[in-house]
Amino acid sequence: LDLTKLSSLHFEAPDLDRFPSISLAYRALRTGGTLPAAMNAANEEAVHAFIKERISLSDIPLIIRAIMDDHKVSPVKILDDVLNADRGARQLARRIINQLAAVPRANVA
Repeated sequence: LDLTKLSSLHFEAPDLDRFPSISLAYRALRTGGTLPAAMNAANEEAVHAFIKERISLSDIPLIIRAIMDDHKVSPVKILDDVLNADRGARQLARRIINQLAAVPRANVA
């Protein structure tokens, strides 16, 4: 894609109902601290579980929201603050994923 050959670009506001993870990302950015790290970790775990067909696509934002709601936000002073937030979020996300994956479903994807 050669952007220099485009005369203009048109952007529309995202559909936050259709793409709920965008609202969650905005929330993480507004809140700051360790929340973006927790959100990213939850997203990575949920997407991995979706790719492995353990959860449905619609489960991804539910998992992210659960992790963000549970996360105790703290300021980032050192790298360990981010790494600890990441580790805790991944552990909780895996537990939630295991619970969701244990429920029989007609169609995971």
